[in-house]
Amino acid sequence: MHDIKAIRENPEAYDRHWSAKGRSGAANEAVALDAQLRAAQTTLQEAQAKRNESSKLIGMAKAKKDEAEAARLMAEVESLKGVMATAAEAESVAGGQLRDLLASLPNIPAAEVPAGDDEHGNVEQRRWGDASKLP
Repeated sequence: MHDIKAIRENPEAYDRHWSAKGRSGAANEAVALDAQLRAAQTTLQEAQAKRNESSKLIGMAKAKKDEAEAARLMAEVESLKGVMATAAEAESVAGGQLRDLLASLPNIPAAEVPAGDDEHGNVEQRRWGDASKLP
């Protein structure tokens, strides 16, 4: 599987190689899915941090016997559950799509490998070992 960080840093090089294999635009698609995944992860992490902070404040409010503030904070924590569920679902979907895309992309050929339409368009330069005899 390809490294999304490398694709993110140099999508043009990946697209140049993949377009020869009939997959032009795949690098941009991968970068877009990665951006969706990162946005969902950020939203989820921010909501979790807010929930954790509010949970601490609930304990402090209850210790001070401020039930109104504790109730307000509990409602805020409850509303964050929906945000977190939505963000977790978006993260799961984007992550799955990105993983599937990266797994489906062909390897980048070495620079010295000539381009050919199929295996017959390539020239064998050397052979290692003896060819297996099939029954």
